[in-house]
Amino acid sequence: MTNPKINMLREMCLAYMSKAAQLTSHVYILLLTS
Repeated sequence: MTNPKINMLREMCLAYMSKAAQLTSHVYILLLTS
């Protein structure tokens, strides 16, 4: 039985990771195109 609080934390972590990955790729594209 999984703890809903832990589940929520994991979801937040995944969302943060994907957002960070988007930002990183965006910065890379800006650096490459400049």
